[in-house]
Amino acid sequence: CIRERSTDETLDEKITYSNRLCAKGFNEECIVIVDSILALGASQAKPRDTSKIPVLKTFEDSLDWKLAPSSIPIKTRITLWENRAAAYKNLKKDTIAIQHYAFLTDSVEPRAGWLQSLARLYRANQMDALAGKVDSLFQEKFRYTLQNANNIWVRAFEQEQKGLYADAISSYDSLTIRQFKNSKKVQWVQFRIALCYLKQNKIDSAIAHFEKAKEEGFLWSSSGARMFLGDIYFAKGMLDSAKAAYLNCIRDFPVGYYAHRSRIKLIENKLMDSTTVPWLAPQDLSDSATIAWIHTVQTGNSDSSHSAGRLQMVKRLLDLGFAEEAYDFFHFAKKKNKNRLDFLYTYGTLFLAYDELIQGYALARQFQNDIPRKHLGDAPRNVMKFLYPMPFPDKVTAFADTSIDPLFVYSVMRQESTFNYLITSPANARGLLQVIPPTAKKLAQAEGIKPFNPNLLYNPYMNIRLGVRYLKDLLVEYENDPMYVLANYNAGPKPAKRWQAAGKDMPWDMRAEEISYWETRDYVKRCLGNYWVYTEIWKR
Repeated sequence: CIRERSTDETLDEKITYSNRLCAKGFNEECIVIVDSILALGASQAKPRDTSKIPVLKTFEDSLDWKLAPSSIPIKTRITLWENRAAAYKNLKKDTIAIQHYAFLTDSVEPRAGWLQSLARLYRANQMDALAGKVDSLFQEKFRYTLQNANNIWVRAFEQEQKGLYADAISSYDSLTIRQFKNSKKVQWVQFRIALCYLKQNKIDSAIAHFEKAKEEGFLWSSSGARMFLGDIYFAKGMLDSAKAAYLNCIRDFPVGYYAHRSRIKLIENKLMDSTTVPWLAPQDLSDSATIAWIHTVQTGNSDSSHSAGRLQMVKRLLDLGFAEEAYDFFHFAKKKNKNRLDFLYTYGTLFLAYDELIQGYALARQFQNDIPRKHLGDAPRNVMKFLYPMPFPDKVTAFADTSIDPLFVYSVMRQESTFNYLITSPANARGLLQVIPPTAKKLAQAEGIKPFNPNLLYNPYMNIRLGVRYLKDLLVEYENDPMYVLANYNAGPKPAKRWQAAGKDMPWDMRAEEISYWETRDYVKRCLGNYWVYTEIWKR
């Protein structure tokens, strides 16, 4: 929550507080406090001696001389203006935001973030000519930066969605130069080029680029390429090749979004019977048999510090309530066994059993990152439940009632917070289901919770109650379409409604790929993948 501020604060203290407030997403409050600081700086300024013109060495010096005097240094004022511009952008007050970013870029040496924000605002308001000028300036000043890679990607995606496929392919292809090799966008270039050819029905070119994407080291685009190759082969009547491509997708990454879609396509296209499709097949093994299975898929030797005696000591300390001492014993062993799957599993399941959710699931995430992905298709049920847990089951089930599948709630929770109920995002989303305070306040009113303090979002009970209520409301709003429920949850209603309208006549898989926000497109597929895996582990 926003603290009460003392009237005795110095100007520097007010500035520090405003930076924190703006960074946490309190946009309206940010604007108010920035305006008050700038006014205070003007009132405290000493009269300027205009009889002597100083040497103006930088853009900042020139701007400072042009503006009315202020006791606030020009670099600090630039930061305040930047914060105010971002707040107006976040509040969807595009006209004012454009004025602020244009003032900044015209007055001092422009920064990459300003130009990106300004170009996006121009495009969002159909001011394409101005957006083009900003893009050109961006290319001139930041040609080989990661920011420019992002800028090129956005432009390519917009060209693709407008049907300007040749331009889009050219833009995507420009990301393949070595200067952009560290950009995450490069991981999807061949995949998107293949989609551009597929949309034009240039099948041979689409196949060639999906084959390139399949060989990429990045897991998700490689998996997606395998599934789309199956679609193409099926459309061409090459049924054996289609079946092989779908099975290859499933084997490559058994717990991914594209693997499940491939399973469904094998059935819908009558390539396999539902009883013979390779669903996840977790076996119900004993604890000792589960550890034995883990030993078969890991490499290296265990250090002596990972012993049954140490494990029992940690357990005993947890029983007695000495958690800090228990963690000391654990961390000593972790230094020498941090890459051992049996160590991660043994201590992770122990911590989860004692409701040490944050530490336990951190080990689960490391386990999933380290295990060769091909083994997840036949991992024991104990291992899969470790990777896809169901904490606070009574609370989730009670608030879900019959309106939403609790496993859908867990699929979101896993992606949003990795079950860390104390986490806060850069946008000030809080807790297990990452609810932002303004949304939480409205949900609390709807639930009859009075008074409401945003810090209650760190309470798992309250966060689950409000987060589940939000998901239930979205399911009603989007007529039980999980794709756009998730898109709204991540990006908000305006873009989600736009994507829903644009994807109305598209097949499922293309709808997912046409979500224009990089983060949201990834988020939707990961959450849906989580949900399908949860269903197979806990229900099948």
